[in-house]
Amino acid sequence: MAGPYFEILTMGGFRMAVARTDGFIVIVDSASGKKVHKAGCSWVTKKNFEEKVVENEREHGRYLLVRRPAHRKEQVQRDRMQKVHVTIARAL
Repeated sequence: MAGPYFEILTMGGFRMAVARTDGFIVIVDSASGKKVHKAGCSWVTKKNFEEKVVENEREHGRYLLVRRPAHRKEQVQRDRMQKVHVTIARAL
């Protein structure tokens, strides 16, 4: 992963993202907004990814994997959710 985030576009990418033990998965939905989950969270499901990204071709939503910067690990641990929202806001 080169930058702080990348968009998950395929089932292979989805499987890799949910198998991670670091970082966050951000689900951007035009109806419900952005939801941030730890990578590997059980609320991030294959069924929902297939519907939103594969079947509907990202028409109303996207999935992003945001990595945790290693050099700022302690700071990210203290306020990780705020940092993820800032990263996503800048990226979009």
